[in-house]
Amino acid sequence: MNKQFLIAISALSIAACASRTRGPALVTEPCAALADSVSKYVSVDALPLAHIVGNPSLPRIPAVLGPGDSAYVEFLVRPDGLADTSTVLVSGASDPQFLRSAVAFAADSRFIPAQAQGCPMMSKYNLVVKSRATTR
Repeated sequence: MNKQFLIAISALSIAACASRTRGPALVTEPCAALADSVSKYVSVDALPLAHIVGNPSLPRIPAVLGPGDSAYVEFLVRPDGLADTSTVLVSGASDPQFLRSAVAFAADSRFIPAQAQGCPMMSKYNLVVKSRATTR
């Protein structure tokens, strides 16, 4: 084969590889084993808590809450720090607008998941939204 042809093919191959978008970082073996163990043996109630990053907008207070009442929002946080919005659970308020607001809060926020052995792991986040007290 022609030397110039091989150089051209090599250059095209290098350019093609360099232009590919990179996927998520590979999960290390110990972290994969930890994630597998947590998913098999730890109930959602026993998951450690994640922490929120920054100062995001909280869900609006449900209209159905009376003075001193509160609503409870809970969802899972993946090891990458993003909420799993399919797990949003609301207690204490049945207002559909509040549920949409809680899901939007989860989707728009970023979290620091709990860690074990240096590996980020599935965590949960809890939020209590209290009504404003009325003064007379």
